[in-house]
Amino acid sequence: RIALATAFRGHVWEAMQCANANHVLQKCIETMRPVDSQFILDEITPFAGKVPRHRYGVRLLQRLLEHFPPSRMYGIVEELLVEGVALSTHIYANFFMQHILEHGTESQQITLTKLLAENASTVCGTTYGCSVVTKALECADQDAKTAFANALLLLAPHVLADAACSRHGHLTVKLALQAACAPQRTTVFIALANENGTLSKTRYGRTLNKYLGECWVEVCSGECN
Repeated sequence: RIALATAFRGHVWEAMQCANANHVLQKCIETMRPVDSQFILDEITPFAGKVPRHRYGVRLLQRLLEHFPPSRMYGIVEELLVEGVALSTHIYANFFMQHILEHGTESQQITLTKLLAENASTVCGTTYGCSVVTKALECADQDAKTAFANALLLLAPHVLADAACSRHGHLTVKLALQAACAPQRTTVFIALANENGTLSKTRYGRTLNKYLGECWVEVCSGECN
């Protein structure tokens, strides 16, 4: 394995962009010791900003994050977190941002979650960004999840409704409603009810609308009891 991997030294950037060779690089990372595949990380680091935006490069970063110790990945992850908002809304790079939320250090997860909350209107404006926000809501601990959900639900109702009309967006809004504190959840239920015209335009929006209706019945039932 080491002999085969050595043939890629000096050619990682080229191999990464190949529809076939990128799979070999991924297998090197998966089956070899980090010390033996370190050259892969070393050769892509100078192109850190471009790698996650490449359809195959992002796969390489995902494998590195899965199999390399945090200390070896710290530099490149920290560099990419600076572009966290732009990468979260990118067609390919969003998958690496999701990986950080699942495989990154606790500090990196907190940094990215905070960044997403502070830029929620921008991130939730794209289906790719919504998929990252959904992952954050799935991976965060309960306190962080509640705080993040409350921040998301402060967005204007029409922004939430527009997001809910996409495949990942309607899951984002649903998870945020489930995690938010009760008073804010009720306020958002009412606000989204007034966005029925927008929600009814897509099947994902209609799915969320149905969920809102079911939740509203439960809220009213609880108040009556």
